[in-house]
Amino acid sequence: MRGRLVIVALFAVALAAGCGFNPHPKDGRLSCSEGCPSGYECRADNFCYRTSAPLADSGSDSAIIRTDSAAPDLGVGGADGPLAEAGRDSSADSSRANDVGGTKDAGSTDTGSADTGSSIADAPIGAGGAGGNSDASGSGDDSGTGGTRSGAGGTTATGGMTGSGGTTSTGGTGAGGVLGGAGGVTNAGGNYSTGGNHSTGGILATGGASSMGGGTEPTGGISSAGGIPGTGGAAGSTTPTGGTGPAGGTSNTGGISMGGAAADGGPGTGGADAATDSPPTACTPFFGGAVTSNLTLFKACSPYTISENIEVNSGAVLTIEPGVTLSFAGSFGLDVGSSGAGELVAVGTAQNLITLTSAASPPLPGDWLDIHLWGGTMSGTQIAYAKVDYCGADRSGCIVGDGVQPTRVTIDHVTVDHVGPSSDGILEHDAASNFVITNSTFSSIPNGQYAISVQASSFAGIGAGNTFKGGTMIEIGGGTISSTTSWVDPGTPVAVTGSVWLESGSGNPVLTISAGMTLMFAAVNPPVEFSVGYGGAGSLVIAGTSAKRVTLTSRAPTPAPGDWVGVEVWSAGNAQISFADISYAGSDGVSGGGDLILENGNSPADIAVDHSSFTYSRGYGIYLDCAGATITQSTVELNAGITYAHNESDPTNSGLPSDNVGPGLTGPDCTFH
Repeated sequence: MRGRLVIVALFAVALAAGCGFNPHPKDGRLSCSEGCPSGYECRADNFCYRTSAPLADSGSDSAIIRTDSAAPDLGVGGADGPLAEAGRDSSADSSRANDVGGTKDAGSTDTGSADTGSSIADAPIGAGGAGGNSDASGSGDDSGTGGTRSGAGGTTATGGMTGSGGTTSTGGTGAGGVLGGAGGVTNAGGNYSTGGNHSTGGILATGGASSMGGGTEPTGGISSAGGIPGTGGAAGSTTPTGGTGPAGGTSNTGGISMGGAAADGGPGTGGADAATDSPPTACTPFFGGAVTSNLTLFKACSPYTISENIEVNSGAVLTIEPGVTLSFAGSFGLDVGSSGAGELVAVGTAQNLITLTSAASPPLPGDWLDIHLWGGTMSGTQIAYAKVDYCGADRSGCIVGDGVQPTRVTIDHVTVDHVGPSSDGILEHDAASNFVITNSTFSSIPNGQYAISVQASSFAGIGAGNTFKGGTMIEIGGGTISSTTSWVDPGTPVAVTGSVWLESGSGNPVLTISAGMTLMFAAVNPPVEFSVGYGGAGSLVIAGTSAKRVTLTSRAPTPAPGDWVGVEVWSAGNAQISFADISYAGSDGVSGGGDLILENGNSPADIAVDHSSFTYSRGYGIYLDCAGATITQSTVELNAGITYAHNESDPTNSGLPSDNVGPGLTGPDCTFH
């Protein structure tokens, strides 16, 4: 091959001499001062150029006058050349054996070698990037630019049809050549707009970002998402696929960095998918205020500092994404449904909790108000996997229900912490709001306050899995139960601070108190009572077991007989009591009091008791006046396992039924089984 190059070069010199051309003494170019022959013109640099075409004919080996104004100024013909300019000698000697067409070294296998510019190992020059010799950017012989094989920077055998670097639009069909004259696309191969150091095939959009690899297709780096200058192949990429295809970031989310740092044209640092969230293109500031249309608070825009009350009404849904933090800067809160329908969906995850907290530094319990759910709260309102802390500034609660309709609110995996003075963790004012509360944790509740405070009819919503730290309790504030329901042991004692009435004007509601529960009745005046069947039918089932007994006792720090009334069964009521311990009741004394009381009525009442204890009553253990006129046709079952102790009706503490059940244990109005 080198022999052929020498022959071609000698032929070119001979041709020049035969035509009477006098090359420039320094670099072999024809000076205008010596006169340009026919078919050539003098240009601004005072050298002659062919006027018939700006570039060499395809396949020509005889072009002797260069067609470009200068050698490409940024080319690297191939991987083996020491950063030789396109078409320049890659060796330390930059001389040329010929003036034109490329020298033995310029654009030789040393520079545009098969290793880089060419994808075919035996390409004589390859690298569409030798770009011809330093003078003739594409007019030389096969040792010129573009190579003779399609794998080299051009597909034509003569260093390119339209300049150097080949005829294809992307720096050749092979490796393309990377910079400068090599890998030229159209027109050039020299230093004009393409193939040289400009937009295409050169250092910018296509052709590659640095010394090698380039990009073999127009997508090597011209896509807006693929990256800015330097896409299609990272610096130093050694394979011809430094960023050939859409990889390198063809989507708008691909980033604007390298766009294809991997040698296989993969996403590299630009990547195809940089986005992990789906927030709006710009975060809209949110400080609170009226929410009258659907609104989502995004994690990507978090934290939000709240400086006024959030009011969700007009049928709007406020959605809070997992991981969002709302920091309340003062006594503000989140109100839902206060003046119209509204819904809150605040559902985090175990890994991305939603946080509602204080903006103060340092924060203190009671810094902000609460999540307040009003009568307009819609079904589907949820708070889950969230932390609500430093709340309760209004002396009520951190999550408050006020007029909410039954079963509209679900609270799950919520931590309530650092509750303000005189506030509860969750407070349900409503007689039947019945929040569903599960798997939640309550801590740092003030003394005298409660983790959860509900009315009797809403207690059933407190489910399993809740955790109560520091001995914190649940409160039943009293109320009426008029539908069948069950109370499940919540895992902490329940303080009963108001009288509970189990009755209904229609039907016969049944309340089941499950095994393991402890109910502690407040020692207040007037005393608290647990009444069954007074204003209508009602049935009580206390379903303890030998392993998990049910306890009903005094809430007083130092309990005393008569702290509360006791369990009263009226004429329309029924009670079945198993494995229960009832104590410190009987506030009416021996004249009518007891831990369990069968009150007077005009219709029969039924009582069945087994394996239970009645102690520390101010009256009887069980008050029955079977000999009096106040009880008619009642059925009483006092079965095995019943014990009595320390009741005032039994001053000797004999423990005998005759001393603890009365005053009329026998009589025509009671039937015992």
